Amino acid sequence: MSMQKECLYWSHLTLCNLKYAKFEHEQLKLDLLKKVFLEVDGSFPSCRRRLRVLSANSSLFSPLEFACQKLELKANQINAVLNDSNEIRPLDVKGLQLLLQGAVMPTVNAGPLSYAEAFTQPEQKKRYGDDGMHVLELSFRKLMSACDKALQVNETVIAADQQTYHEVLLASFEAMHERLSGFFGNSCLRIHEFQFRDVQPQEGIADGQKSAMRVLHTISGVTPTS
Repeated sequence: MSMQKECLYWSHLTLCNLKYAKFEHEQLKLDLLKKVFLEVDGSFPSCRRRLRVLSANSSLFSPLEFACQKLELKANQINAVLNDSNEIRPLDVKGLQLLLQGAVMPTVNAGPLSYAEAFTQPEQKKRYGDDGMHVLELSFRKLMSACDKALQVNETVIAADQQTYHEVLLASFEAMHERLSGFFGNSCLRIHEFQFRDVQPQEGIADGQKSAMRVLHTISGVTPTS
């Protein structure tokens, strides 16, 4: 067993500090996140069905803090896939593409963009102030930076029959960046940090976003909802 696998193995054993999270509201602007931290008598996994709780502490995170955590979690997931590949372990191309699709495609990026739309409203800016908006902006920078790196890597590893898929992802990334620039301002996401490429629309995907989505669903094996 390699040192890395051995460390991963032991990191999931003899646990005595656990946590779980739950949501307090369903509306995005009121979506409080409550994290509960538990210390138990003994270690987990255990042959006992129940372990006595020695202490319990909880923390509440505001809707803006929760949104930033979600954005940074997505960025960390993408970076983890990129950093996990080496000479022995090949890059998980399919996993990387699914994470990219979940971050930038219009049918599913209502999550990231809905945070920008919700928390840049005047009442939300007044509620959280400049410091809160700066934290949200930094979280979006991390996500966009991770997506940009992933797109650069994806461009070097895809097969010829996935070129259209990559171009749709790239076009969606640029469209998402344009919308975020509208929410935060042209300079907030540091456009010069991203290595944009000129996308030449191919026949069959230049008729609008709906055609591009059909191409993406066909290549990635996703069943369209409509």
